[in-house]
Formats: sequence, structure tokens, C-alpha cells
Amino acid sequence: MCYNIQTSIVSFVVVTICGVIALRLKQPVLGCLMLAYGLMQLSEVIIWRGVDTNNETLNRVGTTLGKYTLPSHNIAIGVGVLIAYWASRKNPIYWIPITIGVIFYIGVMINYAVKKDVNNGITKACKLPEDKDECTKNSARLEWPYPHSWYALSMFISVVVALSYVRPLSRASVIVLFFVITFIGTALLGKRQVLGSYWCWAAAALAPVVLITTSFMPKK
Repeated sequence: MCYNIQTSIVSFVVVTICGVIALRLKQPVLGCLMLAYGLMQLSEVIIWRGVDTNNETLNRVGTTLGKYTLPSHNIAIGVGVLIAYWASRKNPIYWIPITIGVIFYIGVMINYAVKKDVNNGITKACKLPEDKDECTKNSARLEWPYPHSWYALSMFISVVVALSYVRPLSRASVIVLFFVITFIGTALLGKRQVLGSYWCWAAAALAPVVLITTSFMPKK
């Protein structure tokens, strides 16, 4: 995430392992979501490598990966819902989440087309807030160049879908609270310009917390 390549690698490995375990524990919605948002850590691994080696090509590749995977989280949740309710696939209601996810993704693509990336698609690593223009290796912060304020709407959709389809409802509530609390917590740190990067890292690094909690909850 925000600190260095090592931090991003560790958080990527942690959230990916948790996502796979969640799938094996028959928590497909949580598992698919973890695997999807974990890609943001992979994105930042590549970005950090580009920053550390002053390689614009790597930076651009990592930035592009993040740019186009960030809007996919509701699609991932939709895939999880389909897996969870596959036995009832004749019921079209279970196709609603993934349909909404795809429509939302298309909307974000339109938003991207309308709003041009700042910094020409390169993610800046800057020390904030006191030395915004000075970039350092270990105390830097990744400031994504693409617009992502729309993620507030994405999160709202995720909350509604989780509460509607994840059962038991107590498990859905824990999942929702986890993402809401980590979001609010990172927002309270005051890192407004890099909130997206901070929150994605927090949710990935703390993934074992929500996985362990939901795993010990009643399944019915």
C-alpha cells in the first residue's frame, strides 16, 4: 500500500490466502470479494517497483491494473452470489447482483472516458501532507491519478447486496461492519488525498479478522 513494496506484497499474500480459504469454507461472496480487492495490492506492488526503480512503464502497468480492477468489486460479489445460489440458478433473482455489477462497471468506464487521468496515468508517491512534492522510498504515499470518488456508490451497492444475499444475516452484518469500520477508520486518519490506497490496504491486511469471525459463526 502506501508505505513500500514489502507492505504491499505481504497484504496481497494475506488477503489472497484469506480469499481462497473463504471459498473453501463455503463463503463465496466474501472469498470472491477478497480476491478481487486483493488485486489492488498487486497493483501497488507493481507501482512501488516502478517508483523504486524509476521505471515509468511498470508504474503505468500497476496503475492501469488498479484502475480497471477497482470497479470490479461488485461483479466479484455477484459471482459469489451465483456460486452460493447455484442450485437455484433457475431463479433469475440471483442474477441481479452480477447484472448490477456489470452495469456499474460500464458506468465507471464511461466516467473514466469523460475524466482524464492526472499525471498522465502515472501514480505519484509523495510524502503527505507536509512535503507533498517530495517523494521518498519508505514514507511516501501512493496518490492514484484516476478518479475513484465513485467508490462510495460502489460500497453502498456492496452493502445492500451483502445484506440481501449473504446468510445468515449475522454473517452479512459482520462483513458489512468490517468494511465500513475500516473505511471510517482510515478516513479518520485524515489522509483524504490517499484515502483509497489506505483503505484498500487496511481491508487487505486485516482480512484474517473478518474471515476468522465469520468462520466461527453459525452457518444457518
